[in-house]
Amino acid sequence: MSFAACYLSPEGVIFGADSAATQTTLTGTDRHYNSAQKIFRIGDSASTFGVVGWGMGSLGELSHRTFIARFADELKVAPATTVREVAARFADQFWNEYSTRFSADLLRAQLLESIPNRSQIEENEWRKLQSDRSGGFFLGGYIPIDRTPAAFEILYDPCLLATPIPRHLPFGRPEFQGWTNVARRTILGIDPILLTEIAASPFWTGTAQEMYNLVEKAVLAPRAILPIGDAIDWIHSLVDVTIKTMKFSQLESICAGPIELAVVTTDGLFQWVRHKPLGLAIEQGGGNDD
Repeated sequence: MSFAACYLSPEGVIFGADSAATQTTLTGTDRHYNSAQKIFRIGDSASTFGVVGWGMGSLGELSHRTFIARFADELKVAPATTVREVAARFADQFWNEYSTRFSADLLRAQLLESIPNRSQIEENEWRKLQSDRSGGFFLGGYIPIDRTPAAFEILYDPCLLATPIPRHLPFGRPEFQGWTNVARRTILGIDPILLTEIAASPFWTGTAQEMYNLVEKAVLAPRAILPIGDAIDWIHSLVDVTIKTMKFSQLESICAGPIELAVVTTDGLFQWVRHKPLGLAIEQGGGNDD
């Protein structure tokens, strides 16, 4: 699990993520590492596009790093004319690799989903496939000819039957995926799962919408589009509070490690705001067993 965030501003696109990665050993033990990279520049140093991922850390033996580099090579040969086209081509190429490399898992997940009354064993298997084979990307930037920023969300899961359709992100609203509970609690002022449980309980006599209307009054979020420097600070704070909550709570540290931030401004190129060196793991040591 991980935490990935994106913010679309008229001034550009911001990407944020933690650095945790979890691998399950052959004995079923989870092993955590805190030096994974989840934000990537699409292309060389003159790139105006970036992407951040969550969920699966790789396509089996094909790393996200390699896949994105190959995609950038193809994009250089056949340039896109819109950001939407870049996102659609990225989704199409990712889906081709994903659906081929994990075809057996996808078929099994789809079969299990079609069973109306799954046994507990089947339900556990279905949930594990959903957890292990789901994820997505935020992709954004601009085409140099017009410098209009845009960003898209691309989601995938093993029960999807065709190439995912990128969703255009709105301006001025932070979008986040992965372990989002802490960020949503920070903004809403209440755990969203708890909010739903209260609205459905016999102790609440109003409607669910009336409950949400009460919570809406206390939402701790900017009501207007932020200057890009402040938006960077906000995205950083959402990643940071998620990492710190994992660290100091009873929850497993599935979000951890250095915070990475990158931005594509409309008057410039992809640039790192916070980026760990490749040698960081040497100083920090290896993973840890839970």
